[in-house]
Amino acid sequence: MLVGGILRTRKLYTRENRGFTIVELLIVIVVIAILAAITIVAYTGIQDRAVVSSLSSTLSQTAKKVEAYAVENSGQLPDTLADAGVDSSAVYQAHNTTNPGAYCLQLTDSGKTYFVTRKNQTATEGFCDGMVAWWPLNDDIQDVMGNGGGTEVGTVTQATGASGDTNGAYYFDGASKISMQPEWGAAYNFNQISGSAWVRLAESGGYYGVLWSPGMPIHWELRTNNLWRARISGTNPVDMTPGPAVGDWTHVVFSYNRAVPSFAFYINGQSMYTSSGDSGTDTFFTTSGGNPGDIGAALNSGRWWIGDLDDIRIFNRTLTAAEVEQLYELGAK
Repeated sequence: MLVGGILRTRKLYTRENRGFTIVELLIVIVVIAILAAITIVAYTGIQDRAVVSSLSSTLSQTAKKVEAYAVENSGQLPDTLADAGVDSSAVYQAHNTTNPGAYCLQLTDSGKTYFVTRKNQTATEGFCDGMVAWWPLNDDIQDVMGNGGGTEVGTVTQATGASGDTNGAYYFDGASKISMQPEWGAAYNFNQISGSAWVRLAESGGYYGVLWSPGMPIHWELRTNNLWRARISGTNPVDMTPGPAVGDWTHVVFSYNRAVPSFAFYINGQSMYTSSGDSGTDTFFTTSGGNPGDIGAALNSGRWWIGDLDDIRIFNRTLTAAEVEQLYELGAK
């Protein structure tokens, strides 16, 4: 009886009271780690959405007060947010404050930066510091900063955008372009300039202009003829190879500072060229024949763009390499 009782006790201890094995403990630890990671990711996502929602709401309310001020002052935009009775940490930049007037509002919270413009009240991730014109080219050819639209010369047709959005870009057939508003010639005169564009060339072997100002001499242009070329008035043209691959979307940026002077060119977020020593001449955006600039053209009708263009922006300052990379990473809007 004693021996049997001992054996039964050992069996009970062995089957029911033994501890966890190392393998079992490791499995439990891994499961807990996975659940913790899922929880952290979910919580972070909730936090991010809350931040974006707060930014969007603040920007929307601020924009409404700016517009209310314009209504009460015959279309004149406020010089500062305080003039509109706004107490906000948002960055406000008004360009050409007389009618029609353009502005952007930019706000940062928890490392996230969003902005709205006069004609695009949907909060957009990124920055608008120094941005004086923005053609998203989504559904229409309007400059959503508020300067008004442009004049369609020939026929530009909607196309799939660089981010895959239906009707998110426009196709230019080599005989069409978008001329900027005449107000530009009088409203914009600055010593620094940057241009950003998403482009997709449909063919090769010729000259295909993306952006330019037709005042003489040529004030600035970005074009390609099996290589990339950017030029500022009074400076030697900057040529870079290889040129764009036909059928592929490419992000291109040029940035120029007359005072330094310095010039930089970027392709797909990467610096391709930097220089100093060319001062350039004249002002940007002088009006020639009532037209201060064109999208999808350069110099003459033999150098107009053939392919798609998307998300074109103009800044009145030089962009840093980090800002250019951010524009590329965020993609076309």
